[in-house]
Amino acid sequence: MPLSIQSKPASANVLDELDAFLEKYGDFFAHTAQKLKDTSVCLVAKDQACLFIGQREIGSTGVFDENIKMLGTDMMTTCHAAVLRCPVTGATSLGHFDGSSTKTGILEMILAVHSISLVTNPELANCQERQLELHLVGGFNDDRQLSEDLSISLLNEFHRLEVEFCSQLQIHLQTFCCSSMNTTTVACENDLIESPVIFGLGVNISSGHLFPLVFHENARQPGKVIRGVRTFHGHAKMVNMYRWETNTVVIKPFTYEPFPNAAKWLELPDSIIKESTSKHLLRKKTTAV
Repeated sequence: MPLSIQSKPASANVLDELDAFLEKYGDFFAHTAQKLKDTSVCLVAKDQACLFIGQREIGSTGVFDENIKMLGTDMMTTCHAAVLRCPVTGATSLGHFDGSSTKTGILEMILAVHSISLVTNPELANCQERQLELHLVGGFNDDRQLSEDLSISLLNEFHRLEVEFCSQLQIHLQTFCCSSMNTTTVACENDLIESPVIFGLGVNISSGHLFPLVFHENARQPGKVIRGVRTFHGHAKMVNMYRWETNTVVIKPFTYEPFPNAAKWLELPDSIIKESTSKHLLRKKTTAV
């Protein structure tokens, strides 16, 4: 299932290094990436019909969903959002990837879009040639190159994945705004650091329109706390957390691994927590004058 770029199979020899990939395709993706970065950030409130998708989660649905009109995720630094959509039926899936079980997550997205498309248009069951649209957004120039590694991993997994239900499935990469293409320089105290431009991404299910977003704190629901526990202290696997058939968010059983010294961490001021957990991701550029 080779990834398609500009209506042609992607060159496999440039998918192992981001510099080589951008040298060949960077100009093609530059316009859509810049347009997305220039779009105003949407603040999602609790009463909006937008499904919140957290880290290591996947959410998928179709235009028939009366409760969910948008899919969205935020709080990405090195993480990436992948949006997979069928232009014929509007079936849409969004995944928030951090490098854990990437292949499994991609397969879940493809299966979800396929199943939703069949409900919307049963005639597609006899169609062996299908085209899906793919959008990848997230990451930045971090010191440990976690973003770059994830960008390459996603490109390769989408390129190599084989599915039995459709022998001629084509995935067209239409947006690539990742790693160096999603990097800006911002002032932080007396330093200039490199940071992501887009921290959150949303997609309108009906139109397929992409836009940067951030969720209001009370909109990261339902079950924000227990979903966070599963993600960071349960198991490192991508999960499809929304059942479009019943319009329900499902949190499957998981084994909780205790967080050592949690009480002490809670007593620390925010400045110390940020210093200990976030600074290593930021790349010092130069000293501001």
